[in-house]
Amino acid sequence: MKNIRNIGLVAHVDAGKTTTTEQMMYLSGNIMKLGSVDKGSSQMDYDEIEKQRGITIFAEQTTLNWKDTKINIIDTPGHIDFLSELERALKALDASILIISAVEGVQSYTETIWQLLRKYKIPTLIFINKLDRVGADLDRVYKEIEENITSDFLPLYKCYNLEKDFNKFVDLINDKMYIWNSDDAFKFSIQDKKETYDKIKLIEKLADKDDNILEKYLEGESISNEEIIKCIRFNVDTCSVYPVIVGSSIKGIGIKNLLDLVVDILPDNKGNDEEDFSGIIYKIKIDDSIGKLCYVKVLDGIVKVRDTIFNEFGEEEKVTQIRKYNGKKYNSVEKLTSGEIGVLCGIRKGRVGERLGLKKENKEEESKSVLTCRVIPKDESDIAELLKSIEILNEEDPILSMQWDTDKKQININVMGFVQMEVLRQLIKDRFNIEVEIEKPKVKYLETITTKSTGFCHFEPKKHYAEVEVEIEPNKRGQGVKFVSNLSLDVLPLQYQNNIEKAVYEGVKHGGLIGSSVTDITVKLISAKYHLEHTHGGDFRIAAIRAVQQALSNNSSILLEPIYKYKIIVEKDFSGRVMSDILRMNGNFDEPVILGDKVVITGEVPVYEAMYYSAELASASSGKAVVSMLFSSYTECHNEEEILANSENIVKKDETLYNGISLFREKRKMKKVK
Repeated sequence: MKNIRNIGLVAHVDAGKTTTTEQMMYLSGNIMKLGSVDKGSSQMDYDEIEKQRGITIFAEQTTLNWKDTKINIIDTPGHIDFLSELERALKALDASILIISAVEGVQSYTETIWQLLRKYKIPTLIFINKLDRVGADLDRVYKEIEENITSDFLPLYKCYNLEKDFNKFVDLINDKMYIWNSDDAFKFSIQDKKETYDKIKLIEKLADKDDNILEKYLEGESISNEEIIKCIRFNVDTCSVYPVIVGSSIKGIGIKNLLDLVVDILPDNKGNDEEDFSGIIYKIKIDDSIGKLCYVKVLDGIVKVRDTIFNEFGEEEKVTQIRKYNGKKYNSVEKLTSGEIGVLCGIRKGRVGERLGLKKENKEEESKSVLTCRVIPKDESDIAELLKSIEILNEEDPILSMQWDTDKKQININVMGFVQMEVLRQLIKDRFNIEVEIEKPKVKYLETITTKSTGFCHFEPKKHYAEVEVEIEPNKRGQGVKFVSNLSLDVLPLQYQNNIEKAVYEGVKHGGLIGSSVTDITVKLISAKYHLEHTHGGDFRIAAIRAVQQALSNNSSILLEPIYKYKIIVEKDFSGRVMSDILRMNGNFDEPVILGDKVVITGEVPVYEAMYYSAELASASSGKAVVSMLFSSYTECHNEEEILANSENIVKKDETLYNGISLFREKRKMKKVK
C-alpha cells in the first residue's frame, strides 16, 4: 500500500467546494496566500469564464502533503450542465468528499452526484459546510441526507449550539471538543445527555456493520478509539458507511479535521508498481505550444519520460513529457508511479475515457446528452476556422459529438443544457476569437426495431473482397446495441470478426426513419467470407455497415424519445398548477409528498415538452420553485408523426456508405446489386 489518496471534491454549485480546496491547499502549505472564489483569485478556478461566473466549469487537479501522505485532489464542476466533466473525473478517484451546505442542505444536483458516486462505487466522506451562515440547520441537513441520500451516514462531529457556538464542536470518536482559533483541543468526559446519546448512536451504527464491535457493545466492554477508526476505515472502503464532518470552509473551521480524516479513514491507493503499466485518461486539453495533454491516473505500474506505451488501439505511443499540475501551474517530473495522477504529453491518439497499456477493462456507460444544436459563425468566412475549433473542443469534451454537414456547411453539437451553451459561446470567442450564435436546442431522438430481419452484403471491387450476413432483433429497452458472433475462427479469423464488430457499431449510427442512431438491438453475425489475397480489414467495414443497413431496411422501425426524471419542490398553493402542467406535457407524477408548507412532486416527462419548463416555472413562482430535471431513459415517442413530418429532424448521413447495396465484379466490370 502507498501513502497516496486520490480524492475528488464534489458538490452542488455554491456549496463551497473550491473554497474548501483552497483552504486545504493553504493549511498544508501548498499555497502561501488564500484566494477567493468571489474575487476570482482562487488557485483552481483560474479560467476567465470561471472567474466571471464564480463557478467551477473545468475539473482541475492539485497535490498536497499531509501527515506523510500525498493527497491528489480533483476539484470538479458543480453545475448539472457539466455533469460529463464530473463523471470523467470520477474515474480517476479512489474516494470523494461530498460537500453539502448547512443552509441549502441536500439539493437536486447533490442527489445526482450521489447516484454517480454509487454507480462507480466511490468511498465518500460528507462535509457539511457553512456552519457560520444564518439559517444553518444541522438537524435538518441530517434528515435530508437520510431521506434523499443514504441512511448509512455516520456523524463523527457534532455542533450542539450552532447559532452561538458554530466554532465549537465535539469529536465523538476521540471525546474531544475543538474550538476554532485555539491551538489546543481539550479532552472532556461526555456527560451531557445529547452528547452521550450521539456517541451511543455512532457505536450502534458500527455494531450493525461489525461483529466484533457488536459483541463488545452487547457485553458492555469498552471499545477503543483505534478499534472504532479501524472499523470505520473498513466500512468506508466497502461503501457501507459514509462519515460526516462539519465546519465552515470560508473561516477555515474543520479543515484540519477534514485533512486528518482523508488520511485516517479514506482508502489507500491499491495500485502495484510491479505490474505492467496501465492507466486511464480522464481529461484532455489541447495546448497551443505542446499539443495534446492527457490527464491520466496510473492504475498499475510506472510510466517514465521517453517510455513507449500502448493506446486503446494497441498502437505504440511515446511519452515526451510528464507534468504535475497545481491549478494553472505545473512542474515537470520524470515518472508517475501507480496511484498517481498527472499529465502525459506525446500521446497522439489518446481519447477521454480510454485505457493506456495492455490491460483492458469494460467501460461504464456515461451520462448522455439528449439535446443537439447548431453553431453558426457571425461571419460566414469563419466557418473553416470554427470547424477546427469545435473539433478541438470535441476532443476535450466528447459529449459534444460534433457533426459536420458537408452539403449545408453546418456544424451541430450535443449539449447538456443552456448554461453550457452560454459557456461554449464565450469559450469559442475567448479562446479562438470567433463570435458565434448557438441556435435553440432540439431533442436528440433514437430509433429501434420491432421484429427480426437479416441483411447481406457482398463487397468485391477490384482487388477487394468481403461478404457479411447479419441478423438483427429487438433488445430490451435501455440495453443499447449488442454484437454476437457464433462463427468459428476456422470460418473467419478473429481479426476480421473484430473488424466486423467495430463496423456494426458504426453501422447503427443511422436508422431508416430520420437517420438517427439505432439502439436496443442485437446484431448477430451469421455468415461471412474472405479471400486470402484480396481481403483487407477495411473491406469488412464497408460490407458490415451495408449488411446492417439492409437489415434495418428490411425491418419495421419506431422512434424513441428521451425522458426527464424530475423533482419539483413548490409551495402548497402552487402544487395544483404544477401537476396540471405535467399532465399537459404528457408526463406523469408520483403521489406528492408534503413537507411542511412545501410539496415535493416527482415523476417523468418527455424532454421535448419540458426542456424550457424550469425557466417557465421559476418565472411563474418568482424563483421559489426548485426544479431538478435529469435524463432518465428513452421510450417510444409520444408524438412520432409530428417529429417525422418535420424535415428539421432529419439527420444527415453519408449515402455512399450508409446503404444496403452489394458490389459484384463480372468480367472485370462492377455491377451494383441490392
